[in-house]
Amino acid sequence: MTRRRKHRDVTSYSEFDSLSRFSRRNPSRSRFLNDNNITFISALVLLLCAQSSEALPEQRCGTLDIRNHPNQGYKLAGHKSVSSTHVNCSVLEGSMVLSLIQNSNVTEADFPTFHYLREITGSLLIFHVRKLTTLSRIFPNLRIIGGQNLIQHFSLIIYQNEDLVDIGLSKLRLIRNGGVRIAENNKMCYSRYIDWKHLMAGPLNDILVDDAVEIGVGEGKILSCTDDCEVEDESKCRRVSHLRGEQLSCWNKFTCQEDCPFDRINGSIGPGCAESNGARCHDQCVAGCTVPDDETACYGCLHYNHDGACIEKCPAHLFVYLNRRCITEAECDAMSTLRGGKDVYKPANGVCSTICPEGLEEDPLNKKRCRKCEGECVRKCPGNITIESMSKAMQLKHCSVIEGYLEIEMRVGMSTVAASQLTDVFGKITTIDGYFVVRLSPSFVNLHMFRSLTRITGRSLYRDKYALSIFENSNLQKLFSPENRLTIDNGSVQFQNNRMLCYFRIRELMIRLGRENEMSEEDQNLSYYSNGDKAICEESSFNLTVVDSAVSQTAFTLRWPALNTSDIDHRKFLGYDILYKEVAWEDPNLSIDDDRSSCQDTDSWYYHFEGVNDNIERINGTGPEYVTAMIGNNHIKPHTLYAAYVTTKMVRHQGARNAVSNIAFVRTRFAVPDPPRITKAEALGTEEILLEWDPPAQPNGDISHYVVSWRAMSDAYMNQHMGAAVCHDDISRTLDLSLGIAKGLREQTTTPAPRAVSVLMGESAETQQTDTCPRYEGCCKCTPKQAVHAEVDESVESQTAFENAVHNVVFVQKRELTRQRRAIATADSRTKNDFSVKTDDVKENENVTNVFESLKSDTITENVTATSFTIKGLKHYTRYFIQVTVCQDPTAPETHCSTKRAWQYVRTKSIADADRVDNATINVDVLNGTSDIRITWDNPLYPNGTHNSL
Repeated sequence: MTRRRKHRDVTSYSEFDSLSRFSRRNPSRSRFLNDNNITFISALVLLLCAQSSEALPEQRCGTLDIRNHPNQGYKLAGHKSVSSTHVNCSVLEGSMVLSLIQNSNVTEADFPTFHYLREITGSLLIFHVRKLTTLSRIFPNLRIIGGQNLIQHFSLIIYQNEDLVDIGLSKLRLIRNGGVRIAENNKMCYSRYIDWKHLMAGPLNDILVDDAVEIGVGEGKILSCTDDCEVEDESKCRRVSHLRGEQLSCWNKFTCQEDCPFDRINGSIGPGCAESNGARCHDQCVAGCTVPDDETACYGCLHYNHDGACIEKCPAHLFVYLNRRCITEAECDAMSTLRGGKDVYKPANGVCSTICPEGLEEDPLNKKRCRKCEGECVRKCPGNITIESMSKAMQLKHCSVIEGYLEIEMRVGMSTVAASQLTDVFGKITTIDGYFVVRLSPSFVNLHMFRSLTRITGRSLYRDKYALSIFENSNLQKLFSPENRLTIDNGSVQFQNNRMLCYFRIRELMIRLGRENEMSEEDQNLSYYSNGDKAICEESSFNLTVVDSAVSQTAFTLRWPALNTSDIDHRKFLGYDILYKEVAWEDPNLSIDDDRSSCQDTDSWYYHFEGVNDNIERINGTGPEYVTAMIGNNHIKPHTLYAAYVTTKMVRHQGARNAVSNIAFVRTRFAVPDPPRITKAEALGTEEILLEWDPPAQPNGDISHYVVSWRAMSDAYMNQHMGAAVCHDDISRTLDLSLGIAKGLREQTTTPAPRAVSVLMGESAETQQTDTCPRYEGCCKCTPKQAVHAEVDESVESQTAFENAVHNVVFVQKRELTRQRRAIATADSRTKNDFSVKTDDVKENENVTNVFESLKSDTITENVTATSFTIKGLKHYTRYFIQVTVCQDPTAPETHCSTKRAWQYVRTKSIADADRVDNATINVDVLNGTSDIRITWDNPLYPNGTHNSL
């Protein structure tokens, strides 16, 4: 059983941190301390070391709303002034708001300092606050913003603060969910070049940061910002690219955004770096830690916190609360009272939540308990709501019955929301006990996201008449899936100004509803003239095939019959749209209508355009004409299955008709895998080394085994070849040549180059560099080729919707290319160019760890299928050069091994008495005629390394 360490002393932590900050800000005084108070500093360091093995404290508090005065909490926070509970809080389970502080007599010193606060589970809003120039004093140690509660779709909002000069959240390492919006802060600097995307981990990740200073928003603006900072070592700072080149990411004049190589691992959340030495934190950590490899030293947990330690799963008798910590059943029952009694928490299936888990429903006799559903679960949710943002839509994720009307009006904020998320949110709704309206939602292409909707009761009616009203949706092309057996109990149906919605689609729905007799061309409720007037409503089909001989690792070729334009105006035919996406399997029921959006960046399908006269051919030189198109770009990955279909692209005109192909499936070929990543290389004793590694980030095929090789390196060789100050590439090259394994080979890199990120919407560089606008109007605008900050001329609708969301919270309370990153001790894995390895006789490893014994001094190679390996029979106190290569299934065609290997140097442990000289071999001779003596002895038989002198 793991022993839980005691919580570290908060006061001691505060004293040490204060001294640290004093030393950084006063370097001359810091030197005085170092020179004259060594004993004091040493004792303090020993104190820190003693405390570093103790668990970080977690003092929790609830939502805090500070308004009108820096020390005045709004009544919803439960008290009139900010209490010591909040000031000493380390985890705020809720949201933090600072707003409407306009008193001219306020000073910055009046604002409280939340010194221990390192995590806010909800959102952080700073709005209309005067006399506040930086957030660094208020939140000196804030590391995580959870985004469990969002304002619109943002979790960090800093808006209209006239005195704020910098953000100063220098400890911030992670925004779990939600975007960032920083706007109309007249004096704000040090916000544009923060690498916000590096901090984000959630699906909602809009970044809108303006240049309020440069564009002159409001009065009292300063002239310009340099956004530069003075730091001792720029190599430890992050940089972002912009129009003028690279820019250091600075929080304020003296602090940069620190670059920790472990904040992200293979694109996912990483554990972060230890404050003590910069080493990698325990794998269960996020946002850093005090000391490495200690699950009780984490600033935040990847999964759950229990008794001061980060764990992957809560014990069976406990319940997950707020998706972050483990609590008892009794604690869960008490949550309703602690949180004001508005929400009733229920412990069930290992979770403490206001919503019963799947397969369970609320017990009508005890609202604090869940029971098994009798038949299909019915989860009722309050209705009479208008969904205007994704964060508000998330409230309906588990709902099956909406008790009241439901209005959808998602005008803005959808350009970074994956279309599949809409299905996740609306896909379980079966009944709307009222009316249903979808209006002014330009990202909607169809209504297939309401895949379970079967009944609209019409108990209440829109404008006292309509049970279903669909109007002003500029890109809507289709309605509900034909599989929906939708019924409407009461009320009429209205379709107006859906200009891409063909009239026959409306007719099909009315027939399924049994209401076709209500339709007429003169009916203004179902207008023939205002629906589909921009669409091409006649369709035909054609056959799409894959050219098997033209499939490669990163491309595939499609073929289809050319459109016969003999009976149409050929000038109206523009070409073909090819749509494709990655799929898990060849689903014969895959629909082109599922998970669609008019915004190309969030549609589940990628687009490729093929012109009219491009790549026309006749098979064997005769017969009908065919079009071939090769799809090859950064979206195509090796050994991946894709689905694709083709549509014609036509200018709307009288008699125009579209054609749509079938869906074809194609899997790309194997490619060279990425190298593995060594996670542990440790000497277990004088003759053993334990090696552990992670599989490759991109296997690019079926991985079958790993090739582990090792060789003893003499101290003489290491001193000769590695004593000089050379770069890692030089070392790798020297080692390759000396080992005779890379002569004449040029370095090959299979890892894709990093994707440039736009701060505006998080788009990749390849997306930004296409000179095209979105396929449909009304939703997305063209992304600038190089976007560092938000466009000032943001749409009025988007701005209005954002301001409404903020007001609802406040007013209605419900370095260069050669620069190397900071070295992280010896655990930093490196990769080295080498030849591809073909291997046979792969051994199947039943155990997690393989053991191979050898006393040979030349290079030894072994094939293994596990991800750990123990080498035995090694020489004591000897440095070994160890490499790991990953290989694909040798029975598959075009199989590969990684062209680069992960490698490490590890020295076995020494033998305590191996360097001792045998007393029996010591001779002392007096030289004749002198007072000199000569001492001789025999060298130890098996010393620890090479002995050069006494």
